[in-house]
Amino acid sequence: MESLIKSFLVYVRPILEYGSVIFSPIGTVLIRRIESVQKSFVYRCCTKFGVHYASYFSTLETLVLESLEYRRLITDMMFLYKCIVAKDIACPSNLYLSFANCSSLRRHSYYLRSNISNFTKYT
Repeated sequence: MESLIKSFLVYVRPILEYGSVIFSPIGTVLIRRIESVQKSFVYRCCTKFGVHYASYFSTLETLVLESLEYRRLITDMMFLYKCIVAKDIACPSNLYLSFANCSSLRRHSYYLRSNISNFTKYT
């Protein structure tokens, strides 16, 4: 079972996570569709090797794996850190608003607010 999980982590998961900073699905249909690949793999491994499959997330914990949604969140946060704090990646400054004087707000100096609205116009 370990060799199957290792091969999934090496060959399949990078394909599912490729470009997740650029394309990070926000709709539940797309999230479920991407997550269903790993969910199907975990279920098939459990049934093949006789491991009890209670639920997807509890089985992920027993196999010491993370969900793809969680891994996309971590990747997005690392990208923001590299853009803003470490300055490793050039990020256009019109995508976010940085508050320089946050001492009165009791926040750190990297508090951000997006300039992009969540409302999408469909035409």
